[in-house]
Amino acid sequence: QCSTFEVSNVVTSPPSGIRGTYGFVKGTNKVPEGKSFALDITPITKTVTLLIPYHGDGRITDSRFNLEAPMKNLVLAGKSTNWRQAFRKTESRLAAKAKADKTPPRIVLLSPNATTQKEVFRKDSYQTYIRGKVSDNEGVLTVFVNGKKAAMQAKGDFAAKVKLALGVNRVKVQAEDINGNISERKFIIIREEYISPQVLTDVDMPPKTRMNNPNGVAVVIGVENYQYVSDATYAYNDAEVFREYLADTLGYRKSKIKIVTNSKATLAELNKLL
Repeated sequence: QCSTFEVSNVVTSPPSGIRGTYGFVKGTNKVPEGKSFALDITPITKTVTLLIPYHGDGRITDSRFNLEAPMKNLVLAGKSTNWRQAFRKTESRLAAKAKADKTPPRIVLLSPNATTQKEVFRKDSYQTYIRGKVSDNEGVLTVFVNGKKAAMQAKGDFAAKVKLALGVNRVKVQAEDINGNISERKFIIIREEYISPQVLTDVDMPPKTRMNNPNGVAVVIGVENYQYVSDATYAYNDAEVFREYLADTLGYRKSKIKIVTNSKATLAELNKLL
């Protein structure tokens, strides 16, 4: 409360910070003597200075109010509240959507072309690529092949390299969507190593016959290491294979087949055996 007070007695920083007034007489922008008044200022107003005149002596009191910190806190509080409300609404909407979604992703296998009618495939290589396409109404999160994350494109195409052991290899493809629904496909790849008939010989795989040579005696010598000439790397292995040939094909008894290798292949040892 004060003596006659006008809007012109209010100074703001930055200027023009007054949005509205309360208690001022219309058409005069003055406050009646002894009445209260209020000012509506903009959020960017930093300071408000009131130049208050008194009766009689013409004195003016300078009352300055610093509003920078309070305004900042009010603006931040308002923003925080709005953000939280928006976040809660979005979170509730997503939670409801996830709860309603019970449809797992759809997996289409392209290589191998596994179906419910065909789940067993044969390969003659030590590795292969599993390729396919996955789709979902809400969005695919990830794809795994035998527990390892597969490379996936935005359209849902995926690929993964799988190493194959000889024999049966079980493969499992799993896909998960953004709401936690999981689908999987299983199939089997059998690796069968191909060996050309031209590679094999009778010595490599001795044919079994009905020949019987109970009185036959054999000494097989396999020397790999030599002092003055190059080593024969596979001599010991060849001696083992030849012993099998004598037993399975020619009918020798294994107890009467002796193998002499490396340092034991001496004249004294041969005389002892013979």
